[in-house]
Amino acid sequence: MNLKILLVKDGKTIFELPLTPALWSCKKLKKELQELDFEYFLKLFHALSNIYRLKMMMKFFEEYGLMLSFSDFMKEFNLNPKVVSENIKKLQECNLLEKSRNGKYKCSRVGEIEFLLISIALNRVLKFIYENNL
Repeated sequence: MNLKILLVKDGKTIFELPLTPALWSCKKLKKELQELDFEYFLKLFHALSNIYRLKMMMKFFEEYGLMLSFSDFMKEFNLNPKVVSENIKKLQECNLLEKSRNGKYKCSRVGEIEFLLISIALNRVLKFIYENNL
């Protein structure tokens, strides 16, 4: 059985990614693995490995375009300033959050895509694979 993930835009496949090693040539797979930016993935996964940072990111998806101030984070999650500051910094290091001119934070465009890929998309794909014994 061979599996692929397709990225479709306006009904047209613009990207496909094999999920089965048999669909890769050994040379191509080796090259892809060598080109991985492990430092970035470590930062990204570390940033999302904390329950407060996950909740902070999830908050931005409750209302599209939501912007939160530093004190909003403190009130919403009942956290002290040091914890809020450290968590915001980790999310900014991975470009998940950005600070606007008015001092409020919002999910960056790249952050929206990365968070949805890592949370919902990955969860749904893996759940489907497990439930269907693929």
